[in-house]
Amino acid sequence: MSENILVVVPTAAEGAHIDTERLCEAFGDKVRVIVGGVGMAAIAASLARLLRDAQPRMVILAGIAGAYPDCGLSAGDVVLVATERIADLGAMRGERFEPLYQQVYHCPHVAAFPALRAVAANTVNCAAAAHSAPSGPLPATSGPVPAELENMEGAAFFAVCIELGVPFLELRAISNVVSDPPAMWNVPLATKNLAAALETLLGRITDQLDV
Repeated sequence: MSENILVVVPTAAEGAHIDTERLCEAFGDKVRVIVGGVGMAAIAASLARLLRDAQPRMVILAGIAGAYPDCGLSAGDVVLVATERIADLGAMRGERFEPLYQQVYHCPHVAAFPALRAVAANTVNCAAAAHSAPSGPLPATSGPVPAELENMEGAAFFAVCIELGVPFLELRAISNVVSDPPAMWNVPLATKNLAAALETLLGRITDQLDV
């Protein structure tokens, strides 16, 4: 099976407002939406399988994310992710976190869609961890580096797409400020705005791809 654009959401809840019937009316069989799973291992495994079985012209990871304080983002904002890094892969030396993996993955395609803000993201296994949250432009060897948001899948998604040579984008809607308790998260607003932004983005992509 081959699609022109494959949309991957980590969870069904994040895709709750994505109207697949509406997308089918707008784009026919050009777009397919699937649930990829939470976390780096799940998204890498499911994406590798999907890319083996299909030959999409582009893949979009669409989900919610937490924004770091004072980054200028709030609940409901939707952005494209320009860079990803695994922010919590390392070792604790007493109370000090020592990062052991500093590779930054870049998406070369975000510049084609200037209507959406492009941001840097941290991919983490433990959300809101103090050792992975940015606190300013610190050297990469001594602590966190600047980022606007954190999520749990992006770096693995970038790595697989880059390795396999598949064009890709990561679309994220802000549901909360990092460290906010879940009761303060505005997931309904984030997922609603994510779906609307995804539909607009798909329209622009299909125009550019001429599919």
